Amino acid sequence: RRVRVLLRDVPATNLHLMAGEQDCLHPHTYQQQFAEHNPAGRFHYTILGVGQDGHIASLFPKYEEISSSEDFTLVRVADVVSPVRLTANLRLLNKSLSLRVVVVAPPRETLSEILKRAGCSLYLD
Repeated sequence: RRVRVLLRDVPATNLHLMAGEQDCLHPHTYQQQFAEHNPAGRFHYTILGVGQDGHIASLFPKYEEISSSEDFTLVRVADVVSPVRLTANLRLLNKSLSLRVVVVAPPRETLSEILKRAGCSLYLD
C-alpha cells in the first residue's frame, strides 16, 4: 500500500520494472529499453537502501560481473537468495538528478562502520 500511495500519480507508462532475478535480461537489452523510454538516460529521483554488508542496488562488496552495458550490470553474488541479478551500475546512479540513501543500521552502528566492514570508504560532498 505504501508503494501504491507513493506512485499513485505516476502514469503506468512511466514505470519500467527490471525483469526478476529468474528472468534477467542481458544488460544491453535492458539498456535499449531504458533508452527508448528515457532519452535523457538518467533517473530524476533515486532512493537507495544500504544493506547490512554495505551493498546498494545489488552491487555487493564482493560480486562477479557477468556482463554489462553503459548503465546496467548483470552480477553474480555468492551466499544470497537470488545470486544472479540485473542492476543499475554506479555510473547510472551517479547521473540521478536527486539521490537519497536510506540507512537502517543495528543499534550503535554508524554508516561509516557498515561501509568500513564492507571495505568501502565514506565520502561526503
